[in-house]
Amino acid sequence: MLVREGAIAWAAGNRVMLVSPEMSAHQIELREDVFKARAMGVMLSHQGIFKGDPAQREAYRMYTDAVRGEKRWWTFDSWAGKPFSVTDIKMVAEQLEPQMILIDGLSLLRSEHKRDQRARWERMAESCEELKHFATAANLVIMGSHQSVNTNRGRRGDRDAAGGRGDDWVMPSLSDAADGDALVRNCSSIFTMCPDRDIENLRWYSVRKTRERHLKFQPRLALKWNVDAGEIEDMGQYGDNLGVIRTKLNGAA
Repeated sequence: MLVREGAIAWAAGNRVMLVSPEMSAHQIELREDVFKARAMGVMLSHQGIFKGDPAQREAYRMYTDAVRGEKRWWTFDSWAGKPFSVTDIKMVAEQLEPQMILIDGLSLLRSEHKRDQRARWERMAESCEELKHFATAANLVIMGSHQSVNTNRGRRGDRDAAGGRGDDWVMPSLSDAADGDALVRNCSSIFTMCPDRDIENLRWYSVRKTRERHLKFQPRLALKWNVDAGEIEDMGQYGDNLGVIRTKLNGAA
């Protein structure tokens, strides 16, 4: 979802910086290529290029030729051999001047203090507050992903069991944010997500916090989810009408 939002901003001419403590830059860049290519009208398959499928060669060449020399997107998984800290993010951003910063795994940012013995929620609170102040002062967008934890929710693989995390199919609430409520306090907008219990290419989201007061709260809204092709389509206009949503997912007009 972060890559999708970044690709939209990038296609509109903005500069994007993605920091991923969660996975390697190479893994993220393959996802970026698929979403950015789609924004340019070039269809790629993430699995196809990951496996080196010859059928992807010509489309991938078209995309790489089009973006060669283009310097509006930067992806990092570490800095100076260590996980990123908020200070590192600010330092790199001052050099590159991105208009959007994406952080894949807010709780994985490195503490500024050596041998930090504080609880994880305390470190999380400090990071979120510093990122909030930085975004405001620099007048840029910072969007991050974070885990939710709720041991009373179920799993798609075992519908009657309490799962806790991973592929949980019940929509998280604000109180499910792992490591305390610092993220909730400091974000201007928050939406939560979960997979559908039965439909593989369907995800649900819910806007749980926003300064846009005109938005009406909806417990869940639909996303067509085909990340292999770089396609995440908002189907919120259909509410949670599964009949219409299934028809749209199957490609009917």
